[in-house]
Amino acid sequence: MQDCIFCKIVRGEIPSRKVYEDDEILGFHDINPIAPTHFMLIPKKHIASLSDVTPEDAGVLGRIMAITGRLAREQGSPEGFRTIINTGRIGQQDVMHVHVHVLGGPHPLGRMIARVPPDVTRRITMGGLSIWHWLIVLLVVVLIFGTKKLRNIGQDLGGAVKGFKDGMKTGEEAAGTNRSADAPAEKLSGTTIEGEVKKEKAQQG
Repeated sequence: MQDCIFCKIVRGEIPSRKVYEDDEILGFHDINPIAPTHFMLIPKKHIASLSDVTPEDAGVLGRIMAITGRLAREQGSPEGFRTIINTGRIGQQDVMHVHVHVLGGPHPLGRMIARVPPDVTRRITMGGLSIWHWLIVLLVVVLIFGTKKLRNIGQDLGGAVKGFKDGMKTGEEAAGTNRSADAPAEKLSGTTIEGEVKKEKAQQG
């Protein structure tokens, strides 16, 4: 394939530090290693990803697996290694030519993928956006309004909330005062009427 970077390496158009080569397979060091031992093995035939492998490709892929252990030991990882084949978008495959990463070294490697419980994923996702998206939104708001403006807005909101609470409290206290003031008046009014009725009956008698 003309535009494939690994095909260009196979053809010699792009230089590489080779660790192995035969008629079907090429092995070379990763240009951005993430372990003391980090090289890749690829079939010279262009195969886009592991999802595109057919039964015809079983032979060359089997041979890649068969030589991996020897090459890992030769490259400084005698007590084991890790193989990774990133596939497609989900696997974050960077170059669409199937390749096997071989990683190792003198010390154990870290975890390959951190296990995140589903409930933790839900907690760090708000409104369909991750926490990182919300941080970006906050940064944009800060850049637009400035920290001083945001502080003033926060103070205004705080004052409005406090005023609302004070208003509710004052209203409740006023209602309580009115009820207390009305009670004796009702009693006084009732007593006065009762007295007038008795007075009227006494006059009639």
